[in-house]
Amino acid sequence: MHGGRPSLYVVLEGGPGVGKSTLSEIVRELLEQRGLKTCVVRDSSRSIARVLGRLYGEWWRAPRDLVEYMILGHQLHGIEACRETGASIVILDYGVEAPLAYMEADGIEYPSELDSLAEAVLDDAPVAVFVLERPVAYATDEVRWEDVRRAQHYSRLLVRRALSLVERLGAVAFAIPEKQEPSQRAEKIVELILWALERYGSKMVRSQQYQ
Repeated sequence: MHGGRPSLYVVLEGGPGVGKSTLSEIVRELLEQRGLKTCVVRDSSRSIARVLGRLYGEWWRAPRDLVEYMILGHQLHGIEACRETGASIVILDYGVEAPLAYMEADGIEYPSELDSLAEAVLDDAPVAVFVLERPVAYATDEVRWEDVRRAQHYSRLLVRRALSLVERLGAVAFAIPEKQEPSQRAEKIVELILWALERYGSKMVRSQQYQ
């Protein structure tokens, strides 16, 4: 069996440096251990930053709309690829609203039709949004260039747009506080994912069927 409708979309959201990519992999492993076939649509910003860095010297010197449209295209491709695997749960560690949030935060205009993108892309399954609390410590690196103030500004827009999915798609949303160990946060997220699946009465695709 390949392709089909997932049972649940999981959107991890928060500002730069909250640990979305790390958590998405731990959550995937925990769900797979429970026999749930899970696919992660990974954040492509680092790979795209490497390419743009070769073109512009520093990736963040590239036009912001170019960066976000490249990331958005990768996300849409990733969602479709996950659907084709027949996964029961699709995790987005960079939601389809995130590129629009960054452009909005930087005052960049984009086609208004994109404000309905989530409805067009995520309307075939329930959605659960997990808002990750900002870490106490924040550090920049070769991709995460924003200072703390700008990172907090982005975080507010990212969270606001992610939470708009509650009204727009009937999503459920959860706030996940920071923990010392990512595994603790991941366990809580898995617990809530299982609750959401039970709430929606979804028939879960068992990963062993694909082994």
